[in-house]
Amino acid sequence: MRIGVVGCAVALGPVAWAQADYPSALWNPAYSGNYSTSNRPSTYPITKVVIHIMEGSYNGSISWFQNPSSNVSAHYMIRSSDGQITQMVREKDIAYHAGVTLYNQQGIGIEHEATSSSPSWYTDSMYWSSARLTRYLLNKYSIPLNRTNVLGHRETGRATSCPGPYWNFDTIYMPLLQINATAGSHQFPLSLSPNVSGSVIVRMNNTGVDTWQNVGNDVVYLDTYPAGRVSNFVNSWLGPTRPTVLFQNTAGGGLGEFRFNITAPGTQGYYEEEFQLSRASVGRFGPVVKLGITVGQTDKVVDNTSPDFTATGAWSTGTTAPGKYGTDYRFSSYTRKTGAVATWRLGVVQDGFYDVYAWWPAGTNRGAAVVYDVDDVINGAMAKPFNQQINGGHWNLIGRTRLAPGRDFVRMTPVTRSGAEAQVAMADAVRVVGPY
Repeated sequence: MRIGVVGCAVALGPVAWAQADYPSALWNPAYSGNYSTSNRPSTYPITKVVIHIMEGSYNGSISWFQNPSSNVSAHYMIRSSDGQITQMVREKDIAYHAGVTLYNQQGIGIEHEATSSSPSWYTDSMYWSSARLTRYLLNKYSIPLNRTNVLGHRETGRATSCPGPYWNFDTIYMPLLQINATAGSHQFPLSLSPNVSGSVIVRMNNTGVDTWQNVGNDVVYLDTYPAGRVSNFVNSWLGPTRPTVLFQNTAGGGLGEFRFNITAPGTQGYYEEEFQLSRASVGRFGPVVKLGITVGQTDKVVDNTSPDFTATGAWSTGTTAPGKYGTDYRFSSYTRKTGAVATWRLGVVQDGFYDVYAWWPAGTNRGAAVVYDVDDVINGAMAKPFNQQINGGHWNLIGRTRLAPGRDFVRMTPVTRSGAEAQVAMADAVRVVGPY
């Protein structure tokens, strides 16, 4: 479809994600006179997706559909550079995009930022974004996936060339509509010692309509992400950026597995490895899978002088008690009236099981039942009382608990106990070791 466009880009009006039919689309409505209000598919069945190119720019075309003089519109607009989608007409309403009453009434029009004279507009980002949108529409309205129902504007009989000579239905767009994936569950070691090997299983759901192959000329691989990134964990892989091929053929609706070994690098630290599916006929597809692996065990101490320690309420600082960790410690009367709370943030970088310890300087006036409350992903909390009159000057195990980023604190609150008014609770240091 050839449309007039303004000569320069314009600022877009307000957009609202919640008003768009397609979850990831921006909403920027066309002028109300450039489409007809309806209640499809009750009024008319939705049976077609019509592919157009703008013969102009994304912003200029949006502006044109908002111009009362244009008398044209489309449901969706897709930007060339990154595949951003703007919806301008609700799917229930009839956009004026095809120039043929039947296709307007029963079709959804998708405009792509491109000109028919330049192949550089037809980017992978635009193709993939468009394919995801069309797949969504086909599923939503039970439209059969074929070239009768997914067609170019010229195939309506009203346009001569749109979507142009460079739009590739046969070897790019239709295969993209058939292939799709979502992430399943994965198995991998949360931690490895340096230079030690482990095994990984990445599972991906085949949510497309074709079968993924593990032999032949169009097999499905697991590759590193971004493209060309050499992994830190290369083992006996197919290559430094390609761990493995699909374990076995997987039909649409099935769960495909990718099994491979990894070897940890020699340098300790936390590593994130990212992977994506690839296939010769369509390139990369599906979600990016991220695996977080700690090389060498995390062993971290959070002292009361650390930025990850906070104390609210009535706390004092002491330096003279023997058995303290570091240069000082905090202490508070063992009574509810102080409103004292001490919190240590452990700063774990991945979900896993960790051992958590506490350190305090012991003394006869210490609390006999000081409770350390550790956040726990599974149970919500793990609370354990300690007698701080004994076992000072070394690490005391609170317990092994499931922690995750943002769910990784230790909290201590002195409370009133009968006969304990003269006692004090000591907030010194905690330690986290793991994951296991």
